[in-house]
Amino acid sequence: MAPDVFFHPEFVNKDYREPIDMIVDHAILTSPIDTRTSLYANIVLSGGSTLFKNFDKWLEQEVRWWVI
Repeated sequence: MAPDVFFHPEFVNKDYREPIDMIVDHAILTSPIDTRTSLYANIVLSGGSTLFKNFDKWLEQEVRWWVI
């Protein structure tokens, strides 16, 4: 259940409501418009909690939902 906290932070603390996919999407949307496609195609995960099983697939699925 540990990776769930990244996608549903309200499970741990009701004050945290922004999941990691929204944070990634917001970071990309604040970049110049001509770089956004490239940034969506090149999200890099590195170590730590990103090593949870299927974390990469879960994040990709959630970020794609925001792009649509």
